[in-house]
This record gives sequence, structure tokens and C-alpha cells, in this order.
Amino acid sequence: MLVCLDENICMLEKGYGITMISNMRLMLECLALSNYIWNKGEDEAIRFQDFSDAQQMKIAGINPNKIFKDKYTRKFYQANGWISDAKIKSIRQMVDNLEWRSEYKKMYKFSSEFVHASPESIEIVSKLNRELEHNSYAYFPLGFEHQIELNVYLIQDFTKLIIENFIDEENQQFNLFLLNTIVSWM
Repeated sequence: MLVCLDENICMLEKGYGITMISNMRLMLECLALSNYIWNKGEDEAIRFQDFSDAQQMKIAGINPNKIFKDKYTRKFYQANGWISDAKIKSIRQMVDNLEWRSEYKKMYKFSSEFVHASPESIEIVSKLNRELEHNSYAYFPLGFEHQIELNVYLIQDFTKLIIENFIDEENQQFNLFLLNTIVSWM
């Protein structure tokens, strides 16, 4: 996450805001995924790791079913098959379930327009490209300040998730204070 933040700041400094948007989407997915797995527990974390291993085996030409045949059903090998919660079908739903900040849902939808091709996204990107001819910063419609703020929120919330779940209560208060102090300097 910190590497992504560093890259995002460099991209903003050089005027590559569009590239930064996909990086922010990655950060948001990491936050949502980490939150989901943490709340579901160790069994879900193992399923996620097994799914990752199965994907790597497929790439290497190895049939993962031979290794995991007694452990998982056929559904496991499909897209997002590692998710055991029947109500959750995708990482997008995990993002929608993040209740920390309403900006995350908007940012995810906005960033998805640049990652997935659809008639709506082609129209949006075309409009931004036309505006770019008149103003070098037009391709960044939400404004730099807003994007920097969202980057800080992502780092802050990810760190808070780690502190709350991996540090004992006695040390949490100090670490949260330290986190807030660091973020306030940004």
C-alpha cells in the first residue's frame, strides 16, 4: 500500500492522474479484500491462499483438482470461487460493504470506468480526451486535492485495520495516535 501511495504521489506530480486512478483502484481492492478476509477468519484466508495456488497451478499446466479434489467443489475453481459467503459474488461487493467512507464506492465506480470497457466508459474516456486538448488537467475530473485525500484515507484505513487486528489493546491507542499524527502531516 505504501509503495502505491508513493507511486501515486509521483504520478500526480508529473501530471499522470489517469494512471494513478487504476493504482487507487488496486489499493481499494486490497483494503476491501483484507477487511473481508479478516472478518471471515482463518478458513476464508486458507481458501483464498488455496485459490491463488490453484490459479498458479493452472498457469503451470498442473491440474489443481488432483491436489484439492477432496477439499473443494467445482465452484471453487470458477472466478471468485474462493469466496464462501453466498451473498458476496465479487470484490466490488466487498468494496460496497466498506462502511468507513462513502467516497470509496464513488471512487471504485469511477476507476472501473477506466479499467473495464463498456459503452458508458468509452463515452466518459472520449469526453475526457476531448477536454484534454483544451486543458492539460481536464483528464482528472475529480481534482488533485480530492485524489490525494482519498490516497491518505486508504492508507489510514488500511493501517487502522492492521493495528486493530494485530496489535493488542494496550498498544492500539498509541499506534492510532501515531497514525493520525503521521497522516495529519501529509
